[in-house]
Amino acid sequence: MVVRYRELVPGLPGLLRLPVESSFAPQPNPAYRRLAAGRAVLVLGPDRRDYLTHPAARPYLDWALAQADFGHLNEYAAVVRVARNIGPHPPAYLLDQNGLLPHLKYLLPAIFSSYEPVPSVPGAYKLRVRK
Repeated sequence: MVVRYRELVPGLPGLLRLPVESSFAPQPNPAYRRLAAGRAVLVLGPDRRDYLTHPAARPYLDWALAQADFGHLNEYAAVVRVARNIGPHPPAYLLDQNGLLPHLKYLLPAIFSSYEPVPSVPGAYKLRVRK
């Protein structure tokens, strides 16, 4: 019982010299703290920490698997798959870790030209509300 609930007793983790389990858990990326939690996000890169506070833009949760589409943007079939998967319900935020947004804006302007940079958050873009 002492080991399980050591985090609740002040000073006990240091006395037992056992780190609490929460210190091993992945933490959200502090760079994206300003983004509204709970809104869908598409991460164009390998860092998945932002999915802890935001739902993923399906089916692109894992960057290694998303390379089947985003790694082959010079192929028509990959561009069509991206448009089909993202187009109907674009995510509220896009986190561009690999600098793909300019190319995506060129290939699919109807979807990606609606994203504007989030002030003071490098690599983050917010979906502009259409009027």
